[in-house]
Amino acid sequence: MSQITLRDLSAIGVDRLKGVGDKKLAALREVGVENVLDLLTTYPRRWVDRTNECRVSDLQPAREALVLVAVRTVTKRVGRNRRSIVEAVVGDGSGRLHVVFFNQPWR
Repeated sequence: MSQITLRDLSAIGVDRLKGVGDKKLAALREVGVENVLDLLTTYPRRWVDRTNECRVSDLQPAREALVLVAVRTVTKRVGRNRRSIVEAVVGDGSGRLHVVFFNQPWR
């Protein structure tokens, strides 16, 4: 069995990969991915750590956090342009939050 080298990977265009059409190809090229080697060596600039839970009372403005809550109430209404607005009150033992989802109806 022959080994695949980095040069081999750089010679394979991402357009040859299954599932990569014109739109995805354009998006990949926007971030500088032209070949399989580029794809394998492109890493996320950041990620959200969703392993550390916090309580509602510990939330801080402008900081991302994972909060496990129970849904207390849900109301749905239609706003302008017939877009749905879903509002909910959620909470844990330490506090409550009022959350709003725009154009994301409950299914």
